[in-house]
Amino acid sequence: MMVDACTVMFQPGGFLETAIYPAAAIAGIATAAIVAICYMVSQVMSYPRLSMWAKTEALQVVISAVFVILVVQLIQMSCTLDASSLSSVITANPSSTTPLSLSLFNASTYYLENVASYSHAVLATERFYMGRVNIAESYSLWECPLWCFFSQGGSGTSSLPESGKSYLTSGLMVGFNVALFAYLNAMMHIYFLGYINTGFFLFFLPLAIILRALPYMRHVGSLLLSVVFGFFVIYPLILASFSIALPAPTLPTPDESALTPGGGFGSWLSGDVSITTITSDDMFKAMGYASLSFFHSIFILTMALLATAAASAYFGKLMGEEIDLSRIMQMV
Repeated sequence: MMVDACTVMFQPGGFLETAIYPAAAIAGIATAAIVAICYMVSQVMSYPRLSMWAKTEALQVVISAVFVILVVQLIQMSCTLDASSLSSVITANPSSTTPLSLSLFNASTYYLENVASYSHAVLATERFYMGRVNIAESYSLWECPLWCFFSQGGSGTSSLPESGKSYLTSGLMVGFNVALFAYLNAMMHIYFLGYINTGFFLFFLPLAIILRALPYMRHVGSLLLSVVFGFFVIYPLILASFSIALPAPTLPTPDESALTPGGGFGSWLSGDVSITTITSDDMFKAMGYASLSFFHSIFILTMALLATAAASAYFGKLMGEEIDLSRIMQMV
């Protein structure tokens, strides 16, 4: 399991204390100094437009600093929560395997690793069933009634009794492609959560202080603050909630004994015959595995991203900015 973001950021001498706080302080002081210099220049030159801008941006520097402190406090508050705190609000599913002692970030990681493992197992299962089809349709059966030995040039007849099962391949291929896309999506979220856990997103905070004081860049600064809030507070909270509220998917275990070839006197007499069989019920079972993989690794994770983007947009409204959801998703 990856390192918890709270451990990286809030431990004594951690990333927040040694890097983010000094950078935010320097950004705030430098921006305030620039605004003060612009105000003094406007007074000397009697330039009221510059004076008005300096007064407006002085207030924005204070507002930006307040929101940066608010975001850091919200992140620190979320670090005090764990899965057991969520279970008192959200009814935990009896079949959920998430340990309630995990923090929000670790519970999120636990959920993503589980759904990625499930999607990987579904990939192997889909390929297993496709292999069963390939094996079954490749075996031949030689049939020779007793009288064929006495017929002129008689050699019996050869048939492929399972060749019609090739129609199952197209359905299994759909399930394989769904599971592959689900697996890649789950791995993308694991990588993204790992990037969040490094704490580098927090460099958006001092950058937001500067951008919100620049002409025509206030919207971008508000967007950066909203993104930090959404993906450090809301995103792990939603994933941890899904982790304890949804049942843990059971990993499919293909029956490799079903691939046993035929043998014995009957096989020697009539040709290569395999007892490997596959029916439409097997295809429906494999499609069910792929559907569950789609639900956990694509639908649920997409809902988590959309909810995070929506929460970020509403947080931006607190700063008086209308943030477009599409911009947040493009940034992600």
